[in-house]
Amino acid sequence: MSASPVSAESAAATKPLPPESDKPTASSHGSVGWKKYVTPLLVVALALAVVITITRNWNAWEGGKVEQVTDDAYVRGDLTPLSTKVAGIVRTVHVADFQRVHKGELIVELQDDDYRAQVDQASAAVEAARAAIENNRRQRELQDARIAKALAGIDQAKAQIAAAEAGREAVAADLIRAHSERKRQEGLYQTHSATQQKVEAAVADDERLTAQLASRDADLKQAQTMLLSSELSAEAERRSKAVLESQELQLQADLHAKQANLAAAMVNLGYTKIYAPGEGTVGERQVRTGQLVSPGTQVIAFVDVTNGYRRTIVKPS
Repeated sequence: MSASPVSAESAAATKPLPPESDKPTASSHGSVGWKKYVTPLLVVALALAVVITITRNWNAWEGGKVEQVTDDAYVRGDLTPLSTKVAGIVRTVHVADFQRVHKGELIVELQDDDYRAQVDQASAAVEAARAAIENNRRQRELQDARIAKALAGIDQAKAQIAAAEAGREAVAADLIRAHSERKRQEGLYQTHSATQQKVEAAVADDERLTAQLASRDADLKQAQTMLLSSELSAEAERRSKAVLESQELQLQADLHAKQANLAAAMVNLGYTKIYAPGEGTVGERQVRTGQLVSPGTQVIAFVDVTNGYRRTIVKPS
């Protein structure tokens, strides 16, 4: 009867204690399970990012490289070879291989000393032609003055002729009267009706008027000669002016020719500089500083990208 309590106490002592709580243990297992998937997810995400980046930018990376390398294709594009129009020595190449350029940008420059000298020479020729035209104009003005002087001489000679003719007529009338009086006095002297003194006076008047008439005739001839000389001089000056006027046309044509030569020299001077014809990219340089080039020498290739750059990858069959 006394053993029962001991057994019951021993059983109570040996019975296991219940767990304090099951909930914290479950939470700990869930946290460990979630962390187990973080690293693989990050690796997968990083791999996807790398794949997407390479896929989207591979063409741009490869297409933007200076040197393109491929075993089974080649690139075909619209190229414009830029060449020289004149001969010369390359002064400067202002671009590098495969450089992007803008419209109007200087690419290659030739030494232009010779062409500048040609421009200066053509300019001097133009100035000389203009000076010749101005000289011709002044000569024509001088000829106008000479013609006016000759015409004035004609008018003066005509006036002298008129005066000489009037004087001659007056002297001729007096001479006729003096000649009649001389004959009358000589007749009277033969009949002893006149004195010797009257006869001598009549003879002297007749001879004096005869001399005056001869002088008037000389004056008239001199005036007529002056008129003829003035008329010839006026005609010669008119012809000289006509020659100068014809020379003016020739000088104008010569000026136009000299101006054309100047324009050609300036064009050739402009050809010593090669500019980019548009927005685009240049190829590999074909010339270097100090190189002698001739007309038609290709200096560089140009690809226009104004309307968008189009490139075709052609695989060989």
